[in-house]
Amino acid sequence: MMPSRQVSCDAPACRQQSGIISEFNYVLSEIIDQTRESFHGIYSTSHERDLLLNKRERWNVSYSVLLIEDDAEIRELMKISLETAGFKVYVAENGDGIIAKIDQLKPSILFVDQTLPELPGIDIVKEIRCHSMYNRLPIMMVTGRDSEDEKVLGLSAGADDYVTKPFSQRELVARARAILRRSESGPGRKNEAIVNGNLTIDLEAHRATLNQEELHLTLTEFKILSELLNQGGRILSRLDLCGRVLGRTNVTDRTIDVHVSALRKKMGARGDDIQTVRGVGYRFDFD
Repeated sequence: MMPSRQVSCDAPACRQQSGIISEFNYVLSEIIDQTRESFHGIYSTSHERDLLLNKRERWNVSYSVLLIEDDAEIRELMKISLETAGFKVYVAENGDGIIAKIDQLKPSILFVDQTLPELPGIDIVKEIRCHSMYNRLPIMMVTGRDSEDEKVLGLSAGADDYVTKPFSQRELVARARAILRRSESGPGRKNEAIVNGNLTIDLEAHRATLNQEELHLTLTEFKILSELLNQGGRILSRLDLCGRVLGRTNVTDRTIDVHVSALRKKMGARGDDIQTVRGVGYRFDFD
């Protein structure tokens, strides 16, 4: 594994931070070793391990992950966790040539570290969202900063969700599965379209058009618009929207607000049809 980066600083705060980083990296190494031992030790024969993997791969058989993380130990830990769950995992240390990588690998979902040293994760997400072919490719932002502002930055750039370091293996896999389920499902029945004036939502193709021109929405934005239109003008609370769109409710109100704000901007004048019901949530104006 690559050695941990060292911070040269004589100030007490810097020395303390360096010690914390070293301790964190040591703990990560222990977790990686324990993961290998538990997986290869509990299942004593290769036949038993194959049975376990085959069982898990029935769910993830066609899913692949492109993981962009510069820290070798964290990257290895995430790779082991996802592969153990049955995902095919591709890894990269940075976002150089990201569109070419996606063209080549065709990943089902991306995990992008928010604080990459050269090209930040936020810029990588923005670059991906500029390409119409990948504007609904599921993207999970990985951040070591637990502040609400940092998470909002990632969501504003076009990420569909985020996971905060340190995270458990179960959380990582559960988040990946949840976002993939959302990408494949939509409200209503298959082969159904929702039409409201010059706005059309094709639920099967996951495509939204306004004045017959495609709206380049992220997966989360598309789900929000679909859910609001499906309510026929009824109010959806923020909590309800989080559950329906993100698959979880343990997020702040600001998370869903950021996605709604981005959706309104892309819809231009029709964005005003998404009305805020103060203190409650949102509704789509059918009047």
